[in-house]
Amino acid sequence: MDPSGCVIVRALGIEQTVDDARANVARAIELAGGPRKVPLLVDITQTAPLLSEVRHYYVGGALTDNFTALALLVERSPMGRMMGNVFFRMIEAANGVREDVAPSQVFEDEELAIAWLASRRR
Repeated sequence: MDPSGCVIVRALGIEQTVDDARANVARAIELAGGPRKVPLLVDITQTAPLLSEVRHYYVGGALTDNFTALALLVERSPMGRMMGNVFFRMIEAANGVREDVAPSQVFEDEELAIAWLASRRR
């Protein structure tokens, strides 16, 4: 939990299973005080590629349905920005365009991401 009131998750360079993904989301929700209580920053700057089934779990609403906003921190490169945008397009494709889905944005700067998230606290 960040002093700004956001939950920060840092995905390190290890291969995840679906069980790992479920545990990660459950712990983030626990830190948030329950679903849809606070915003979430997911730092994927050091992550290993996700297996297809893990990616499908995350984009199937596990993140956007449980937090007030979602910021994805990517590495400072065109590839990092592209991967972040692809992730959000996958979320939209899996869930459709819904008004109740948490606002989400890709960032290359953690301070900017946290400031954006803090402005979306409920």
